[in-house]
Formats: sequence, C-alpha cells, structure tokens
Amino acid sequence: MEHTPIVIKDVSSSFFSIARYSGGAKIQGELYIYHPERDILIKSDWVKYYKRLTWEDFIEAVKSGQKPKLMPKAKTVTKNPQSITPSIFDSENL
Repeated sequence: MEHTPIVIKDVSSSFFSIARYSGGAKIQGELYIYHPERDILIKSDWVKYYKRLTWEDFIEAVKSGQKPKLMPKAKTVTKNPQSITPSIFDSENL
C-alpha cells in the first residue's frame, strides 16, 4: 500500500502551486484542499480536524496518523427575528 501525505507544505513554491488557483488538487487519487493562510494542501478527510483543532494539536495528530475524537459542535438556537415593518400578508392586516 502506498502512503499518501496528509499535509503538503510550501505549495506556492513547489510542483503543486497550480492548486492555489483551483482551490485544491487531486494527488495520487486523493483530494487535497488548499489553505492559503498557511500555504498548505490538506487531505480532504482531515480538513475538519484542521478547522477545529489548534495548529499544534493538528500537527501532532498528523504526525501520529490518528484522527482525534472531536467534541460535538454546540448547537445554536436561532430566534425568529421580528420584523419592524409589518407584512401586508399578515392576518391582522387583511
């Protein structure tokens, strides 16, 4: 089995620099997403870990090759905003 990297760094100065323009690349059959803030390509199944972990924790997970367990996201409750302008379709306006 061939090993595919999880993170590819220094994308802008490498063979993979074309990925900057398309937002990612398919390398060795795996989809990689480009992240310009660090100039890296990340394997698509690791992107959620990159977004939710600190950089140091993410790198430790990448080095170990094991995906860490993530805490579930807190659900946000949205209230229905009250409109300042009444609708002409409200039952009280008919």
